[in-house]
Amino acid sequence: MSVKTIKRDVIKNMQHLGTYREEFDSLIDIYAGMLHQYRVFEKELAENGYQVIDEKNYRLMEKLRKDINAYATNLLLNPKSYKPVKDVVIPKRKEVVEDKEVKKPLTKLQMVMGGK
Repeated sequence: MSVKTIKRDVIKNMQHLGTYREEFDSLIDIYAGMLHQYRVFEKELAENGYQVIDEKNYRLMEKLRKDINAYATNLLLNPKSYKPVKDVVIPKRKEVVEDKEVKKPLTKLQMVMGGK
């Protein structure tokens, strides 16, 4: 499975859960890359009869597994992370209105000096 396919599947899953936003695409890219790399290591391990030949690759695989879990949590792709936020409504960004003058609140010094 290619990185592109994994990314597409992750986005589909997030859309189904209602948690996908374009702002997450860079995180999704990293997550998809890690998943792909993990699956490559997993395939090599299976081809070797699940015997650890290279200790370095095994440690790397374990590190990837932990990182994948952390990214899945951040992307709300596991039940533990999804449950607390599933009812949260994410507010839309407000557009900046250039016509209106935005009044800033007075500082303490301005209040003491007469408020202008």
